[in-house]
Amino acid sequence: MASPRNLLAYSAKILFFFLIFSSSSLHATLDLIPLGSQLTKIKERACHATDSYRFCMKRLNRNPETSSASTVLSLEKAILQMGEAKAVKIQNSINEMHEDPTLVAVKQALDVCSASYQSIVETFEKVAELELEEDLLSANYDIMVLFDEIGYCEDALAKATARLPSMAIANRAMKHFISMAAAATNGLQ
Repeated sequence: MASPRNLLAYSAKILFFFLIFSSSSLHATLDLIPLGSQLTKIKERACHATDSYRFCMKRLNRNPETSSASTVLSLEKAILQMGEAKAVKIQNSINEMHEDPTLVAVKQALDVCSASYQSIVETFEKVAELELEEDLLSANYDIMVLFDEIGYCEDALAKATARLPSMAIANRAMKHFISMAAAATNGLQ
């Protein structure tokens, strides 16, 4: 029979090993956990961490990828892909507005918005493909910086005294998607 001292030392070694390797492998371990009935609870927790619970739940429940996610990682990726898809749509709308001859006075502002949305698209893509599995802290930081990109667009539109309700709505929606991505990259455990 093992002495209490040996048992305590052995337990301490296991705990130490777990603590060292858990930070880098926790996400990989969570990826193996099937969501099944827990999916709704995880979605609710993620949406409570956003700036609009209703917006978040509505989007997650309507999206086939988030509804069929079978792991935490696949849910996180689906959320990022939703944000990327929305940013692409908004960027396409900005490009269409840029071609509108009645909006000549705001072309510089639209250039700023287009560059901001290009950065948003690239960041969502980079985080989903590279950082999500490797480094959640960097992924979360990169997502949080996207709020600045929306601010650049809003500031450029304000300086141009542009009254573009469609851009105000698009920027507000994108803030919600960024908020959802921030919750996802903060870990949905």
